[in-house]
Amino acid sequence: MVMVSVYEQTQAALRVIKAREPEVRAWIHLDEESALEAARAIDRRAAGGELYGVILAAKDIFETADMPTAFGSPIYKDYRPVKDAAVVAKLREKGALILGKTYSTEFAAAFPTPTRNPHNLDHTPGGSSSGSAAAVASGMVRVALGTQTLGSIIRPASYCGIVGFKPTYGRVSRSGVLNLSETLDTIGFLGATLDDVAQVFYSLVDETAPAGIPHERKPRFAFCKGPGWDDANADVQSRIGRYVDSLREEGACIETLDLRSTLSEVLRAVQSVHDAEAYRNFTWERTQHFDLLSAAFQKILSRGEAVTREAYERALIVGEVGRVHMQKVFENFDGLITLSATQEAPRGLASTGSPSMNAAWTFLRGPCVSLPKLKSANGLSVGIQLIGKPFDDSHLLGCARWLDARCPET
Repeated sequence: MVMVSVYEQTQAALRVIKAREPEVRAWIHLDEESALEAARAIDRRAAGGELYGVILAAKDIFETADMPTAFGSPIYKDYRPVKDAAVVAKLREKGALILGKTYSTEFAAAFPTPTRNPHNLDHTPGGSSSGSAAAVASGMVRVALGTQTLGSIIRPASYCGIVGFKPTYGRVSRSGVLNLSETLDTIGFLGATLDDVAQVFYSLVDETAPAGIPHERKPRFAFCKGPGWDDANADVQSRIGRYVDSLREEGACIETLDLRSTLSEVLRAVQSVHDAEAYRNFTWERTQHFDLLSAAFQKILSRGEAVTREAYERALIVGEVGRVHMQKVFENFDGLITLSATQEAPRGLASTGSPSMNAAWTFLRGPCVSLPKLKSANGLSVGIQLIGKPFDDSHLLGCARWLDARCPET
């Protein structure tokens, strides 16, 4: 078998980018000559490396010593970090190529990017990992780095019809990555397939992928109506219901679980934590460059200023109580199945959509996977979200692989 060099793969990726980038607008920084030179260097020194041949896009909130990092803000348009983020450095150490930087919403929060959904250019790709999701969905790269603070990996994956994986909070180092909310920020991946994201994840955490779910038993799932379920539109609720029925007909073990009442406070609490931590973490930007912040980000800071210390501490306790409850839930289930988003990708670019189906699970810190399994009435993708027990990432990925092989898109 003839191995295709990284240089040749990079050339192929650049051809796809040249064809699609003018309409998709996934990249904020891409230097073709630098990318090709980096590919040549990898071919010289890293052939046979663990991630040799893996070409990634990096969301523009990951610091890179050889590329600008703007954090989605004009405040940092000329910012050149002096070092790579830990995750970028480790990927490079293992032989991967960081092709360039993809658009992020302003400080990975609300204000949208110019990026369009590759499947319908009149619709958003979601956010805040907008460019990363679009780069994968348009075939420019097979895997991209993203982050999730509320719903910024799982939702764009859903909208763009790709795989999204948010590991357990803290599994992947956040050193050198924008700090929006230290309680919530989680590094993750968007990929063309489950194998693409799993390969990068296992390499970064220095683990070997397990064989999968033991053949002697089927995984036990719960079809979960949890926080945010009532925000989902009737069409996608109906479609995931039919999808779950089809899985049951194929022999999958799926119970029904309603956590809306049990976890009723979590969505409010996670928003308070998000806003309060953003307010204190962006003190310099707020006091020195307020006029360069979007109205949307100014609104977040205003909300954060209004969160009292007592309210913030209560919100943190809500998260802790929710995590204790979920430990009991996962005594009975391998994973929870729910929607990845409240609807298909909204029309227009003014909003990146609602994180209601994701924010509570982010706060509860377990791993989450989005699989592109549903189609809305207008033909756009809606993902199913599989949620696992904290620090049981490998098991959840195995469950996702089991699930992914047993029912086609509907």
